[in-house]
Amino acid sequence: MKTTQILQANHFKSESRSQIIPESPLISSQSMNLEQVQFDYYNFGDYETPKHNHIHHVITIAFENVKTERILDGVLQTENQVFSSVGIIPANIEHWCMWKNTPKFALISIHPDFLANIAYEFVNPDKVELIPTFAHQSDYFISGIAEAIGHEVANGIDSCQLHLESLFNQLSVYLLEKYATSKPQIQEYNGLAPLKLKQVLELISNCFTEEITTLELANFLNMSQYHFCREFKKSVGVTPNYYIMQQRVEMAKRILKQQKKPIAEVAIECGFSNPNHLGRVFKKHTGTTPSKYRNG
Repeated sequence: MKTTQILQANHFKSESRSQIIPESPLISSQSMNLEQVQFDYYNFGDYETPKHNHIHHVITIAFENVKTERILDGVLQTENQVFSSVGIIPANIEHWCMWKNTPKFALISIHPDFLANIAYEFVNPDKVELIPTFAHQSDYFISGIAEAIGHEVANGIDSCQLHLESLFNQLSVYLLEKYATSKPQIQEYNGLAPLKLKQVLELISNCFTEEITTLELANFLNMSQYHFCREFKKSVGVTPNYYIMQQRVEMAKRILKQQKKPIAEVAIECGFSNPNHLGRVFKKHTGTTPSKYRNG
């Protein structure tokens, strides 16, 4: 008797993803060099996927009403999804889905290693498993995070990778708290130890104009990303991302007042991807634009 082989999907590779979803996403973070996490936004309809499993976890988020049929781990259910309905498809779980009309939806892919890295201080990372969850219920925290990620990804080169990392970290911790088989016991701390704080601030001071990630900062202190970000904020009062942007803005302010370099050159020198990126962050921090600040 001939058996049908189940496809193994990897959303991080376009050729593998297209075997499951032939349409290209309207918005995708695939080209943004984010490791082990990805955001894809779709708007197409009348489709049935082949049976498959993923090498990574997949979070589905509906952005409008849609009726779907779904198989998760051998169980078939009908989902009457509404705005913010969320489904959880763990890695290596058999999955199939069919829908009509032309729904707007997002898929967030998270590699198990990324989730394990977030979890290792709280639970045994070898036992981090997500619960298969049909998209019957809205989860406004996840949909809110997805919208924020989508907004950053849509900005493309103007987006801030540190902010994206922070959003994916928040999502991962929430998944561990709400959708994991083992619930983490998250301890409260009082900030970074003085020596660790001094070390990381010196590191940031030496490289804030370069592309630096929270994972690199956390690894420097031998901490998880989540623990590092929480304790950094308790010590400094702002997130690592915000602090680094502050340093870049302060450098830009000095150059704008002391030199006559073009704003495009100032942007690159201070670590921004382009003048638009500088302008957006500069106005957020100062309430004015680089040009007005220079002429003020």
